[in-house]
Amino acid sequence: MKWMEKIALIQKYFLPSPISYRRQNIMEGVNVAAVAQNDPDYQPRIRTIIHSNGSAEFVAGMCLEVLDLLQFLLKFSYTAIDGKGWMGIFPNGTWTGQSGQVVNEEADFSISQASTIMMLDQIHGITFLHSTSTGTLVAIFRQPHLSSIRDIILTVFHPYLWLCYLLVWTILLICLKIMFNVLKHHEMILPGDAKFIKDSPLMLWAISATANLGWNMTPISSSIRLIFMIGFFLAACMYIAYSASMVTNLSTETIPVKNSKDLADSSIEIFADKWLPMTHKVMENMYRERHVDIQNLDAFTNQLEFIIPDLMNRSWAFITFSDAISVVFHRLNFTDVVFCQTIYSVVASKVLYPNAMYVKRGSPIREILNTRILLLIERGFLSRLNRFYDRETQILCLHQNRAYRGGLTMRDTITPFFFIFFGSIASLLILILERNFKRKTTFDLNK
Repeated sequence: MKWMEKIALIQKYFLPSPISYRRQNIMEGVNVAAVAQNDPDYQPRIRTIIHSNGSAEFVAGMCLEVLDLLQFLLKFSYTAIDGKGWMGIFPNGTWTGQSGQVVNEEADFSISQASTIMMLDQIHGITFLHSTSTGTLVAIFRQPHLSSIRDIILTVFHPYLWLCYLLVWTILLICLKIMFNVLKHHEMILPGDAKFIKDSPLMLWAISATANLGWNMTPISSSIRLIFMIGFFLAACMYIAYSASMVTNLSTETIPVKNSKDLADSSIEIFADKWLPMTHKVMENMYRERHVDIQNLDAFTNQLEFIIPDLMNRSWAFITFSDAISVVFHRLNFTDVVFCQTIYSVVASKVLYPNAMYVKRGSPIREILNTRILLLIERGFLSRLNRFYDRETQILCLHQNRAYRGGLTMRDTITPFFFIFFGSIASLLILILERNFKRKTTFDLNK
């Protein structure tokens, strides 16, 4: 957003009359010290440069945009101070990082959008202003391959359905066997049905019907024909349903891991961001769903920039804040295309983590800044800024919570090829058995 456009919008929405204009000048002429942490993983939020004389300057980022809006509304000036780290309290009670700079009055307030959850243990020394953005925890990983023999069989049809299908065929064969025995006992078997009395023709017919192949013999009796028709109709319905379901499972739109529940149920090894304690809890909950107890937490934590190369090639998942991923990914010289063809993301936690500026506890400027931040929220400025920076700084497929897989690979299609190959072999064997049986039957009749 250009500076002149920003001024015009503020004059339109915030300064409707000269009286209200005068009320905005509570901090007019006051110089405040603003501190911000120049974190390389969060450059889109705030970027600071240090001049040769040691002075700092905020040059870009959403935090600077918010600071400029507050400065225009309240007419104050500010001095930029480079942060000495995010936060921390030593065991002896000494404050460190930019929170220490605020508590020790080296700075009047921090403009960095710090996570309020991570700094809960420091609220006795600092006070957060109204939230200016929210953070989302996501898990990034390489999707497992789409298919396997087990998936093709058990995910297409439930095991109970396979069992029911086998049971129906067993009942049909038993009914045929009983019917033939009854007809044979009463000497009512027609000449064309005599060849079905033996077990081998019935089994061959059942296999042939299940495979949706033809049969070289047809029963004469209406009752036997009815059972044959039931068998063929059942096999045709199952074949159509199975084929449609298998094609769906093997399509490029089928994603093995669609959400955090799928990730917890998968065999993907999960890691958490070393510097974000809330990610440790999310990771532990996922492992708990697998009935795995983590003994050494350090073995399952890492830093984003160190683990990304492994994510590209291994079955690993990493939990972190969504707005840090693209920055680190680009810093490692990966392109968006590589990311979208390789990495997938799911929301790891539905909790939104608020981020906010903060002042020293008891600071007189807290209420003044809070009222102006509320105005920015009510007028939609912060919402537009967040949408703008989310769109401009995140990888598109990550922002849309999806990734393009680039089509099926050989490993994805090996299962259908396996079925086609062995299906062809099975069909050939059935054909040979049919031919031999037909020759034997013809020979017996001629004899």
